[in-house]
Amino acid sequence: MGRSALKELGNITTGAYLNAVSQVLKMRITHSIPGFASDMLGAILDEILARLSLKAEHVVIVENEFTVEKDSYGTHFIFIPEPEALNSMLKALGVRKK
Repeated sequence: MGRSALKELGNITTGAYLNAVSQVLKMRITHSIPGFASDMLGAILDEILARLSLKAEHVVIVENEFTVEKDSYGTHFIFIPEPEALNSMLKALGVRKK
């Protein structure tokens, strides 16, 4: 039950974050259902980065804090855009030539 709740929290957070980015960029951005991994951070990131190492060069990390009653929980949202997507985003921001 706890794992399911964490996955749903991740899904809601991802949707809210990408919706905000989509509005700023005036672009349609979609996402798949986030996964869940529980291990040492290095082991989790090694697997993800190994898959994306030939494609992605940049990463955006967003720190979140959730408060439940009096307890606070820190999380990190890791966004790794593929180069084509990053170029489109930077163009939309006016950082790169169209």
